[in-house]
Amino acid sequence: ADVTEGSGVVGGIWQRYRYDWSEPGVVGLEVLDSNAFGKGSRWEYRVTPEADGGSDIALTIHRRPTSLKGRVVDLLLRLTGNRFVRQDLEKTVARLEGQRG
Repeated sequence: ADVTEGSGVVGGIWQRYRYDWSEPGVVGLEVLDSNAFGKGSRWEYRVTPEADGGSDIALTIHRRPTSLKGRVVDLLLRLTGNRFVRQDLEKTVARLEGQRG
């Protein structure tokens, strides 16, 4: 899938991604275009089933800032991003779990 997503953070950041589900248990997002991050930037979600029926989700993010805005956002995410990304992912998983039942 080819998707453009954005945020109002730091005056507006947008990224156009290519989503890739070709490897079982892995969702990759490759940055195709952005006003803050360049080629080679990517996200990877790796989902591993757990014995109790749940799943472990490991997220790896690699950003290559291409502008001052990108460098500022990269720094902010390095300082506070783990908590923000974790909370956002937990909300998404909770919504998905609610759709199952």
